[in-house]
Amino acid sequence: MHVHTKVPHQSVKKTRNDILPHDGSTIARRIVCFMQAVSQSHNVSKHARSKMTPKFESMVDVGCGDGHSSALFAPYFNKVTGIDKSKAQVIKAEEYARTLDPKSSSCLQFQVASGENMPLRDSSQDLVCFSRSFHWMELMSDAMREARRVLKPDGCLAMYCTGFPKISKQLSPDEHASNVTVKKNKKANELLDNFFRHDCEIHPRSVLAVDDKYQKIYEAITVDHEPRKGSKFIIIDDKNLAIRKNFVTIREFAQMLQSYAGYRCAKITLSESNSQNDPLNDFVNNLKSTWSVDKLPNDEIYLDITWDVSLILSTRPAKLK
Repeated sequence: MHVHTKVPHQSVKKTRNDILPHDGSTIARRIVCFMQAVSQSHNVSKHARSKMTPKFESMVDVGCGDGHSSALFAPYFNKVTGIDKSKAQVIKAEEYARTLDPKSSSCLQFQVASGENMPLRDSSQDLVCFSRSFHWMELMSDAMREARRVLKPDGCLAMYCTGFPKISKQLSPDEHASNVTVKKNKKANELLDNFFRHDCEIHPRSVLAVDDKYQKIYEAITVDHEPRKGSKFIIIDDKNLAIRKNFVTIREFAQMLQSYAGYRCAKITLSESNSQNDPLNDFVNNLKSTWSVDKLPNDEIYLDITWDVSLILSTRPAKLK
């Protein structure tokens, strides 16, 4: 297991998948329910869904990006600290916080920092959460040691990742679901997968999130409580969680894809070779052809989008093997 190995610096910066819609309230609630169960010594596998405890004191959102993931935890914590290595992202996070209601924004703060060197006191945090960011840590073992250092003895660790989105066409009032519809949606997702894997420049680290679903990371985490195998103190949930966004036009979806780092890197490579090809335009045209809507404008074709989520929940970690 070599998840702690440092990945060589790439000449072209590749950031984490940034096309996820800002709708992760279900994830935040699942994490807090786990914390509640741990704090009350309940069976954490049931997630203690019946009640929510009063607010926890403090948490850190590692790799907070533009702050949306941090804001999801505002209802559950008195203080939420978001950290990101990018100053530009921290500025965006601070700007976003100012758009929220005063009660939410007052508990949010953001700093430029890395997960391997958190600017936080020992044993000060109830939760350390890596929001789609753990696989981007330069040294994962160092990030895990930092998580242990800043967590309270009864604190919890959470990390989650998402796969590539899956799409289906929104049916119009005069359309009905059929085997033909299923086949067309299957073909549409094959086109989308090809776009990500072959037309874009997917970073090796993304494999941990997209294909491995954090399984190797899960297997590498050890906790203070034993036994490790089948332990209720560390769980992985990759079957029940998903983020959905409905009634998205093809135009809006294309704009999401334009923000994907792998696509931006591919565009740079194409421009350097003086190529006029645009894989995104090709994908959109092929998608419309698959759904037999070639003549419709992109803002009149609606999709449903689903992101599968893999979530690791743990009590205070001992180390990363």
